[in-house]
Amino acid sequence: MKKDNNEQAVIDEITKSLNSLDAHPIHIPDASWFEAFVEDQQKKLRKTFIRDVCVFLFVALFILSGLLFTLFQMPYLFIVIQIASIIFVALYSFIRYRKQVAPE
Repeated sequence: MKKDNNEQAVIDEITKSLNSLDAHPIHIPDASWFEAFVEDQQKKLRKTFIRDVCVFLFVALFILSGLLFTLFQMPYLFIVIQIASIIFVALYSFIRYRKQVAPE
């Protein structure tokens, strides 16, 4: 008996809350607002993409020109740089793998 009253009170409270939510007006923007918003976001994304590609190309050309310069002008330094980079990548990968596998 008490359980039925409690359940009914909960149902009444939920119904009352849902009705109060339905009483609030809903504002839906126009389709033109959505289209303008999407177009603006696409322009921003395109702009950042072009900037990122330009920075990438500049850095890549700088690194490649430096490596080619050392290859043709100082081959021993080029070999040292290549060996150092291989050792660095191997150590870095080993440390990252060890951190992921290490038990806590």
